[in-house]
Amino acid sequence: MHAINYLMGERQEKYLPTLRELGGLQSYPSRLKDPDTVDFSTGSAGIGATAPLRAALSHRYVRDQFPETPESGGFISLLGNAELDEGAVWEAITDSGARQLGELVGIC
Repeated sequence: MHAINYLMGERQEKYLPTLRELGGLQSYPSRLKDPDTVDFSTGSAGIGATAPLRAALSHRYVRDQFPETPESGGFISLLGNAELDEGAVWEAITDSGARQLGELVGIC
């Protein structure tokens, strides 16, 4: 994620060598510790898959109830090998409602 943000011009190169250093970039997105803009702080507890899914479902419900609600722009879930060991991830990925959302993207 940090490298992609750098390539898109949204992250300064000076941050890249600080990955996993004390006070540096985090290996998982963190709203408090990283300079990147993320909606959820995640980690290897399946949150990386379930939080964006639930946010997309919640947003869909709110839009159905209140049509003037702005579009979400989409939710992206970054999943690494640690997340794929969590049962909650597979439950979220195979949820039939998730496939119909259209605004949720999972990157493994």
